[in-house]
Amino acid sequence: MEASKWQSFSVILIVAVAGLILVLVRLPKNNHEFPAQSLHSIQNSVTSDPQLQIRNQKFPSFDNKWLHAKNETQTAIESSTHANRFNKREFSKRIHVGSGETKFFVQEKDLIDTPETLSRLFHQSCKFNWSYVINLQLKNWETTGITLEQVDRLCIRKAIRISVQNKEIRYTSWNLSNQHLHRVTCALWLIQIAALRASANGNPLPPLEFMMQPGDGTFSTAPASLHWKEAGPLFSNAKCGHDASVSFPATAHDQFGLGSGEMSISLWEQREALLHAIDVSDWKNKQPQLFFSAGEGASLRGYRANIFSINSSHVAAIPSSRPVHEWGKYQYLLYAYGHHGWSRRLHELAQINAVVLMEESNCREYLHHAFEEGVDYISVAEDFSDVKQAMEALIKVPETSRRMAGRWGHKGRQITSLPCTIQFVEDLLRKYADLQRFVPPQRPDWALYKLGDGIHQLNANKNRADPNL
Repeated sequence: MEASKWQSFSVILIVAVAGLILVLVRLPKNNHEFPAQSLHSIQNSVTSDPQLQIRNQKFPSFDNKWLHAKNETQTAIESSTHANRFNKREFSKRIHVGSGETKFFVQEKDLIDTPETLSRLFHQSCKFNWSYVINLQLKNWETTGITLEQVDRLCIRKAIRISVQNKEIRYTSWNLSNQHLHRVTCALWLIQIAALRASANGNPLPPLEFMMQPGDGTFSTAPASLHWKEAGPLFSNAKCGHDASVSFPATAHDQFGLGSGEMSISLWEQREALLHAIDVSDWKNKQPQLFFSAGEGASLRGYRANIFSINSSHVAAIPSSRPVHEWGKYQYLLYAYGHHGWSRRLHELAQINAVVLMEESNCREYLHHAFEEGVDYISVAEDFSDVKQAMEALIKVPETSRRMAGRWGHKGRQITSLPCTIQFVEDLLRKYADLQRFVPPQRPDWALYKLGDGIHQLNANKNRADPNL
């Protein structure tokens, strides 16, 4: 009888332990790692948490309803190589982002723009004057202005229409593909932050409405049927010559956010600090060579193949992709553009004290125009035929090179900082609004952007516009 009791107790104990193990196995882990290049989108939820009220009373006009806080207990992550293929996973509390020595874990709290972090950003200023760069972007319409008909005609492009009414950002689209929703996500975050800051400082943005094309191309790189004379401004990543493009920082997420385009102040600052840390060596301790690396198809874009055939002991060209921290070990760096005459590598090179040899191109990001040729960098031919000669001359004047490298790094870090990026966005939008020859109407039927919206929200709202607008 006694043995039977012990047997029954043993069975119960085994079942209980097995059940406990099963529960533990089914619990979500919080140490998943996601590839740095994956597209991540976190499903957001609005919260009315009273703690999200701003404590700094300097900005009484700041309205908490524009915050779109993350739900920390029930969040889903969508990951795919392109935004049009969603693979929902359980959010793991930590996301692996970056590469090499710039890799780190992002926690859920890092993706929330709190009133405190917003208030802190709004107190920061940018000392760089963007006037020259912005005037260059909008020079085409300086005398004629921008009409609503010009904006409407751009709707045939693979673009998104954006409306700004004070702090309210709304959007719609007709032909926008899923491939570049991550860039739209980044762009809308920058616009919303700029609008919130302008309002908090007592000088709201004027009403405006514009078209943005987030792909690699510009207005003039499209087929002939998609560009015409006297076109209106098309916000793009780059501007080619004097075409109708207006360069906008829609790819800032590559260096300062997530692959999904999701951004936050905390995330920007953390990734920025890691990028700055790759340049820890003094100039004299760096390799006195010109460095460049590109792998697979990237090594064949444009005239890049010529780089690897340069016969010079002063040139270290590697036909494989190397992490950005390795670039920080060299005194001289080569910028070679990629698709459509520009490359996002410029954002990373801007963090490094180095002499940058820049392949000249008719197509440039707005950042390029902030640097002065011959003062901040050295220009080289598009086919790199003069790189060897340029390096032979630079090696002979190391002190001159050191000073140029210092100017490049100082200006680069300044203009890519979040305060200066937001200042560029705000100044650009104000200048655009001044050139409008129409009163932008309210767009209550368009999708409302909420701070923190990601690819999921954009995908749900795109291509719903009235074709007879």
